[in-house]
Amino acid sequence: PPPPPSKENIDSTVRDFSLHKDTAIIYYVNHRTMRADGTPVDESFDFVHVWMRDGDDWKIMASMSRLSGTGK
Repeated sequence: PPPPPSKENIDSTVRDFSLHKDTAIIYYVNHRTMRADGTPVDESFDFVHVWMRDGDDWKIMASMSRLSGTGK
């Protein structure tokens, strides 16, 4: 049987963005208030993604994430 639907609740906020020629770096924070099983939490995660332009497309080249604490 298929897995039950996720109850996870995450708000994403872009904190910074940098663009130089064909490279973009995006820093954002995800604030999770509910896990997939419905358990309430107050967790924040920092994310950095590095994107590179490939013709007309953008492709993610690297990423890093870490638990940054609780709340926003």
